[in-house]
Amino acid sequence: MALDALISRLSEIAPPSDDLPTLCDLGNAVREFFSRADIQEWMVQTNQDNMYDRQENIYGQHIGYYSDKTAKHKRRKGLPDKYYTYYETGETHESLRVYVEADYVAIWPDHESAPEYAHDLDASAWGLQPDDLDERMEEITIAVVEQIRDFING
Repeated sequence: MALDALISRLSEIAPPSDDLPTLCDLGNAVREFFSRADIQEWMVQTNQDNMYDRQENIYGQHIGYYSDKTAKHKRRKGLPDKYYTYYETGETHESLRVYVEADYVAIWPDHESAPEYAHDLDASAWGLQPDDLDERMEEITIAVVEQIRDFING
């Protein structure tokens, strides 16, 4: 997700004005929120649930159909068999990590532990759906407001 879009959704907290010091970096506040271990764990689990339970990408669309042969194999094993889950051996599923950078936060298969083919899969499967993020918007807002207060009072 682009941090610019998220920060713009938070603009009602601290609209641009002369009252807010320009050194207060809202982007940094958001990056710190997404760097928290509990938030990263929630993000990965939510992404895994979207892929495995709902077989959906970040747009709420089904990821893609399994071939008939693969679907039959999955049915025999009691696994979801209609749409891709990117679970297969569990390696891709378990390798998902959150990357927090200067201008984005993303979920991708880990560069070191994911199977080689995971990096060629449809990237729209990695990430959160807008409704997932909306679940945490109040918490994000509170964290950013607290950091603004700390900056102003600090």
